[in-house]
Amino acid sequence: EALESLAQWPTPSGRDRITGIWQPLSSYRSAEDARRVVQSVLSGPSQTASPDWVAAMIEAVASLKLETGADWLLQRVRQEALGDRTQAAALRALAGLSDAPRLAEAVAFGLEKGQRRLRSEAIKWQEQSADSLISLRKALQDGDLDTQQAALASLQRDTSPEALDLLNQWVGKLAAGQVERGLQLDLLEVVSSKGSPEMQAKAKAFEQNLQESSPFKEFDIVLEGGDAEAGRKIFLEREEVACLRCHKVAGQGGEVGPVLDGLATRHPVNYILESILTPNAVIAQGYESVLIETKDDEYYAGLIKQENDKELILESPEDGLITLDVNRIQSREKGLSGMPEGLYLMLSKRELRDLMAFLSSLK
Repeated sequence: EALESLAQWPTPSGRDRITGIWQPLSSYRSAEDARRVVQSVLSGPSQTASPDWVAAMIEAVASLKLETGADWLLQRVRQEALGDRTQAAALRALAGLSDAPRLAEAVAFGLEKGQRRLRSEAIKWQEQSADSLISLRKALQDGDLDTQQAALASLQRDTSPEALDLLNQWVGKLAAGQVERGLQLDLLEVVSSKGSPEMQAKAKAFEQNLQESSPFKEFDIVLEGGDAEAGRKIFLEREEVACLRCHKVAGQGGEVGPVLDGLATRHPVNYILESILTPNAVIAQGYESVLIETKDDEYYAGLIKQENDKELILESPEDGLITLDVNRIQSREKGLSGMPEGLYLMLSKRELRDLMAFLSSLK
């Protein structure tokens, strides 16, 4: 908890870490103060640290850009007992510093001995050369999705004519429908940043075809390929979309919307995406807002909590739970979902893809 707070010291989240209340800090806080504290911990007596502590320290070193932590990060990359997810995080943090020699050592280790996640991260940061381009070509052709995504991230940094030619080949595959869904967004992002006008025209045509085929079809590219851990952070911390304010996961969050534990076992991924893009299209049972008129000219508004052929239980913001005889109901009008339309516009497609990966992991 302390390390996580230090990682966010210069730009802390506006949400109170204890109460969960939105309470942003107004005063300036120096990153240098936090760096000194983290460095003192790294320089202290060696100790057997838990995996959670190591992960938090990696995040702190990365967020604060603590250059003196480069050697510690390199050792974590080599520490196979941590698991490849934590090793990959250490390599990613090291890449954000300016220690090229240690980064080269870490990349070499990852390429030679790394498991899936570490090897994928190493592919992103390998030096540009003829041999590395051959490696990227093979990774794109034969690698799993993580490896292919890492290869595209590396390709984005390579400005050689050969790299552009390889990118152009994959744009052709995209236009021909030969690129799997989980890789399409990554490819479109690379083309947007470094593709030639011809490549960008092909990519734009691909996106337009999706848009014209059916409403929201363009968002199919976020259904696969996301980072669930990054999506979890969006769910918990992004105030713009306020997921946690209304939905509860693992006992944490609000009760305005449905509890999301086990979401992916109850609904397919397309349903989950539709509920984000068009929240009023399908509203979960127990969260349908209605306006009811009775035969006695009385009106009630709220959420339907339960209904059978005899009675309807309505939760009214003003009156709490109300039980109505269904035979007394004259008419009912469907209200809007408590989830506002257009929240997805607050996120980039990559962020939405990560959020989808997190929601799809709730089983």
